[in-house]
Amino acid sequence: MSAAKKKNGRKGCLIALAILLILAAVCVAVVYGIFRHYMGMTNYEEIDPSESILIDTDPALDEEEETESGTDSPQELIDRYNQDLIDHVNGVAGSQEESSASGETDASGNGTTGTTAAADTGGVEHILLIGVDRRTQNERGRSDSMILISINHNTHKIIMTSLMRDTYVYIEGVGNNRINAAYSRGGAALLLDTIRKNWKVNVTQYAMVDFNAFTSMIDVIGTIPMTLNSEEINYLGGLLNGLQHEGNLYYLDGKAALSFARIRYVGKWDFERTERQRRVLTEIVNKMKAMDLGQLSAMADAVLPYVTHNLSETKVLSLLLQSPQLLGYELVSNRVPYDGMYTSAVIDRRSVLCLDWSRNIAEMNRIIYGQ
Repeated sequence: MSAAKKKNGRKGCLIALAILLILAAVCVAVVYGIFRHYMGMTNYEEIDPSESILIDTDPALDEEEETESGTDSPQELIDRYNQDLIDHVNGVAGSQEESSASGETDASGNGTTGTTAAADTGGVEHILLIGVDRRTQNERGRSDSMILISINHNTHKIIMTSLMRDTYVYIEGVGNNRINAAYSRGGAALLLDTIRKNWKVNVTQYAMVDFNAFTSMIDVIGTIPMTLNSEEINYLGGLLNGLQHEGNLYYLDGKAALSFARIRYVGKWDFERTERQRRVLTEIVNKMKAMDLGQLSAMADAVLPYVTHNLSETKVLSLLLQSPQLLGYELVSNRVPYDGMYTSAVIDRRSVLCLDWSRNIAEMNRIIYGQ
């Protein structure tokens, strides 16, 4: 082959390579443009854990809390619950005799004391999912559901841990109260801070959706299958009219699914209610696994305007790139407090759940981290 032909061949290869690089750059630019478009549809709210949190002291917020008609628990019990909670948040260790008697052990097999929690391990990331009940998009509303999403890349599991809204916790700037008061008093920043202080879990990221997003998401999907018991069927009543069903297996639309997830006064109150919420989330994820790009795009258009979060573009992009892998992870349903690890009480005429924190944290660490 002559030198001229070799030169022309090399020139042709360089031109082809340049064209491929240009096409690749255009594709990347288009994809990134689409990504930025959808990110722009969401409401980004930066949260700096080092900054002071603005606390709303409006007394009307307390009036909105559900109260009991009866009397409070005995004062000596209330005093003990309050002191135990303060000791827990401040890291004051309990007695060695108490922890040994309970049979609790830490990762090394030694008896634990107080409320010592295992540190976060590598390969696990947390995002707090907040479901908010509000009348308009401009108001803060109340945290109707709080689910800690823990992605464990070591065990290939996604653990959905419902935090019961009546859990008695310490809230910075507010004092001891039910956890759902944290969001109404200081938004996502105060709620995240409260979870870090009480559950000793390093969660700094959150995504908040209101019920408009919830119903829109399911309506785009179509319906979700849900087996209902007789009490749930009676409660939902006319919302089930016209819906396809096979016996107690109903295919719920957005409105019926939302009402199902919010049922509180059927069965074991909020314990079953949080389980219903996790069941609905599981079915949504199962549906998404089979959706095509057109359906996913329609869901994004319907839902994203109702989403407020503090996830960076880098984090969201990372999760998207991992989505084929993440959709294959096992979904684990979890809830705190655990059975036998809490006491019900009435404080300030509000029903609360007073946790045995060391036992609850140990069990939560076992499920989330595999410890």
